[in-house]
Amino acid sequence: MRSQKVGGFRQLKHPAVIAPAIALIAMVFSASPAFAGTTIGSPSGTSICSTPASLVQVSSSTGAYTVPAGGGSISSWSIQATAWPGPVGLQVWRPTATALTYTLVGASPLVTLATGTVNTITLAAPIPVQAGDLLGLRVELKAACMQFTSSTSDVYGIAYGVNPTTGSTAAFSSGNTTQLDVAATVDAPVVVTPPPTAPPTAPPTAPPTAAPTAAPTAPPTAPPTTPPTAPGSTGTSGHPGTDKNGDEEETDDFTGTPLHTHIHHHHHKATFFDSRDSSSGHSGRRDSD
Repeated sequence: MRSQKVGGFRQLKHPAVIAPAIALIAMVFSASPAFAGTTIGSPSGTSICSTPASLVQVSSSTGAYTVPAGGGSISSWSIQATAWPGPVGLQVWRPTATALTYTLVGASPLVTLATGTVNTITLAAPIPVQAGDLLGLRVELKAACMQFTSSTSDVYGIAYGVNPTTGSTAAFSSGNTTQLDVAATVDAPVVVTPPPTAPPTAPPTAPPTAAPTAAPTAPPTAPPTTPPTAPGSTGTSGHPGTDKNGDEEETDDFTGTPLHTHIHHHHHKATFFDSRDSSSGHSGRRDSD
């Protein structure tokens, strides 16, 4: 569906398409209990009250003066006026455990009526009510206040005196075959749907714990190794340069000169004398066997 912008607003080329939708929305809202009030009571009567008094509809043959189940709030009220304009006001009474004793739970400001017609007054502050509360009327000066019926189930109560304050309790005297000249609109309580509850959040999971690491194992220690015997070390024979078999090369004990084993198997030690020693008597010759 195309539209054309005119003077800052977009004008639909086919407004007939929108009209049924608007009508449907209006029907839904008007039929919903959340938007349509319930009228209780009856604004009709010609009987005059001339003395300041508070009245309550104790019971009625139709039950029309009692706040229905679910309660809500009273947003407006009505009364039939004759030639006498009051002032008058709406009252709402709640039964107590004592018969004909009621607690005032709400009241409208007093108003002076337009004579000869039904007056409907909208409340600036709606009166909260609950199921079982009863409609009542306050008359300060002469005004129409009730109508007579043929049913003994239509019982009313009356209490003379000053205008009571909200929250006070009053005892009433009663009469029957009478209904009060008052009606009220009870709006159903507004139901506020709470936002959806978020699903519970799982607590954070701790990271897995690493397995304990084994301490490093020291490498095995090699057994001590006997160092090799260096050449010329003492063998088992006790002589330097020889082993237990005597096969090693022998050396001279004084000069360290190797002795040739292939020449002789036994060596003869030579005796040297210092030629400077004149007392020895030897000339330093080497004697051999």
